[in-house]
Amino acid sequence: MAPCPRSRRSPPRRDILRSEGQRKVEVAMRMQRWIFLSAAILVMTPAKAQMYDPSFPVCLQVWQWGGGYYFDCSYTTWDQCRASGSGRAAMCLVNPYWNRAQPRSSGGRFY
Repeated sequence: MAPCPRSRRSPPRRDILRSEGQRKVEVAMRMQRWIFLSAAILVMTPAKAQMYDPSFPVCLQVWQWGGGYYFDCSYTTWDQCRASGSGRAAMCLVNPYWNRAQPRSSGGRFY
């Protein structure tokens, strides 16, 4: 009787040959990699909501050390804003969300 050729035999499975300890280490390393990657993504892009107060017509944009900036929309006049921004890295802007008083219509339709 002739022996079976080697080419027909299926290759041994790697996961069967690994010990239980090796599998636990591998799973822990994969989890550690995903946790580190997720944390790096969250730290790289901090999200900060910008709030404009629609009650005031003038905003002061102030630049901070390190490249950040913020808006302070609490001024009713340009002079107030300029006085507050004097001596700082700042600039006065028109508040894009200011609720301007809308002129009353004469009863006609707007098209």
